Amino acid sequence: MGGVVSGPIGSSGIIPTITVGDRVFTDLDNLVQVSGFVNQSGGSAFSIFRKANSSAAYAPPTGKSFLIQAYKFVYESNGSGGSVLLGYNNSDFGILAGGPAVSPVYYSGSNIFGPITSLGSIEYASSISPFSVPAGKFPFVQSLATIVGMIMLYGYEV
Repeated sequence: MGGVVSGPIGSSGIIPTITVGDRVFTDLDNLVQVSGFVNQSGGSAFSIFRKANSSAAYAPPTGKSFLIQAYKFVYESNGSGGSVLLGYNNSDFGILAGGPAVSPVYYSGSNIFGPITSLGSIEYASSISPFSVPAGKFPFVQSLATIVGMIMLYGYEV
């Protein structure tokens, strides 16, 4: 049946989706994507995440949390064996800043991306065990090595 596309029973047409790693997002109207940067080679170790086309730091609104379910990491490493941490804290310390994080809470208590051993450019995407950022807290990325890159987080405000 060439050219015929079917959807779930009781539906018609195609359901738009975005796949990040092995996570398929179907509620695109409510999907939240934020981006953060690392540039440890420039002496900056921390960045607060921001929504696309926004200069303001992202923090989940009152009464909501940001449930992170997947990430995409695009990097160029000038060194090897380093790691990048994901967390949230009480302060907006900016983009490519020296930090420090204020009362930080880290994903799984350890590094999410690492150790990174490639010396070239790479793009990597994966789902993660859900990580919830509470209302009013600022998600951040922290570089522990000579790494230049961008991290995008995907999830929903719940």
